[in-house]
Amino acid sequence: MKLNIFSVPDGNVAALKGKFDQVGLEAIHTGPDGSWQTLFYFSKEQEPAEIPWVGTFTEFFGDRRPQNLIYFGAYVFERPGRCYVAIQPGLLMV
Repeated sequence: MKLNIFSVPDGNVAALKGKFDQVGLEAIHTGPDGSWQTLFYFSKEQEPAEIPWVGTFTEFFGDRRPQNLIYFGAYVFERPGRCYVAIQPGLLMV
């Protein structure tokens, strides 16, 4: 598994958590990990995503157009003066 890990400036942590809420992430786990407080966010509602190869076989599907559901999450690690977020590559929300 590949993860991107970002350092979040102290003053931006609240805004980041607000953004997670805004894009449909839900905090589903919180707890201590050594000196860190952790918070795991997971996508509540998934929007269907196109399956690239389906277009090649359109005639086989008739009126159906299958799509994938893509789940995503973010793991937040905080302690006084420090915050890091681990997120799957490609899912960075701006």
